[in-house]
Amino acid sequence: MSNTLKFVIPNGSLSKRLMNYLNIAGYPVCEPDRSGFCGKTGNVEFFQFDRRMIPYFLNVGFHAGITGKDIWIDSCEDELLSVGTLNFSRSLDKPSRWVLIKRKDVRLEDIERPVRIGCELPGLLGYVFRPFCPNIQINLGSYVVRRIEGSEEQCVVHGIVDLALVVTDTGESISANNLEIIPKCEELFVSTPCILSRKDVCPELKEELEALTCALKAVVGAQSNVLVVFDIPSDVDLDKLGLPFSVAPTVAPLTDVSWKSVSICIPREQFGHVARKIKFAGGKSIELQNFQGHLS
Repeated sequence: MSNTLKFVIPNGSLSKRLMNYLNIAGYPVCEPDRSGFCGKTGNVEFFQFDRRMIPYFLNVGFHAGITGKDIWIDSCEDELLSVGTLNFSRSLDKPSRWVLIKRKDVRLEDIERPVRIGCELPGLLGYVFRPFCPNIQINLGSYVVRRIEGSEEQCVVHGIVDLALVVTDTGESISANNLEIIPKCEELFVSTPCILSRKDVCPELKEELEALTCALKAVVGAQSNVLVVFDIPSDVDLDKLGLPFSVAPTVAPLTDVSWKSVSICIPREQFGHVARKIKFAGGKSIELQNFQGHLS
């Protein structure tokens, strides 16, 4: 068996960010050649193929790869393992969400024929609309599914379909096309990039995959976390401040025994509130530091 891990990364919207994260993690990758090969680092060879085909490539000789959980579900490739998830989307440091949209002037109750629902991934639509699914809060009655390849919003605008199940990060494209998300369908499915693996990967390559997974998760995790370093009077009880450190703060004595130095790792969006608490507790020299990597 080969002692090289063949790892597939997706093209499309996730590609640029993922390549950047791999470079930071110590796995530099190049733009793919005509065979899809992107380079080799240590015992890992990287290839780039269409994001929708990655689950299938893992059944023909490739060991592991990354694609969206939504694409994995649509592929119906149940023999693969998820060995990790990465918390980012094409434009944000959080997952994408699938929503159900329609034209603002369309009333579902006025549609007398079966409702036409479009989706790029019909298998995902079937998963989301499975009987007794707790996420669906509307009664569609009878409906038919139409596969659409891109231009989902325009397919709704021009009446090719009545509704569309679409993936979104910010919802800006939906608003720009004068469409709306159907109430209670604002988050029918959350999709994260998944690191998938074949079940028969040998122990040596499994170790390589675990190392790559840890490195990627650390780099991606660093995007949404920061290190806050500050000095504070020694008699301040940090527990009573209610700071959101993950395990415990790092505390170090200073040459002035009436002060101590503290370091905490927090979510980036909480920095303002944390800085305010530290300041009003008498803290000084409050610094925010970015991470290259952070593994929870």
